[in-house]
Amino acid sequence: MSHFQKAINSAVKLRNSMILEVGLLVFVYTVGLWVWQVRMQLDSSTGYGMPGGRWKLTPAGLWYVFISIPLLQFILLRWYTRLFIWFRFFWHVSRLNLHLVPTHPDRCAGLAFLGKSAYAFGPILFAQGRFLGLLAMRAISWIP
Repeated sequence: MSHFQKAINSAVKLRNSMILEVGLLVFVYTVGLWVWQVRMQLDSSTGYGMPGGRWKLTPAGLWYVFISIPLLQFILLRWYTRLFIWFRFFWHVSRLNLHLVPTHPDRCAGLAFLGKSAYAFGPILFAQGRFLGLLAMRAISWIP
């Protein structure tokens, strides 16, 4: 039981790590903006920028580039990090010498609570799938 508690404490400590959160934020504002800057150049005027350079942005474009996109990227990276932490926790649990009870009332030898927790990831996975679907539809519309 003490090893199981250590696995839980390790996962909670990693989840609550301020250093990890700040690292994700720094990653989003460095790598994320660099990727956007390398891949983005406008050929015509839009609601958020003018042609003739990568950084000729309107106030709406400044909000889009420096607030909206990084916020979305940060939220997605944070959820991916939580998925990693969850899989890491499962890996730690799989290494324990468990004394499972095959006749446990949950019909999963006492481990049913681990399987049901995956439902918590449903909303973000649905949103991510929808987001990627919209990006795919948009990419297809750009094909001549």
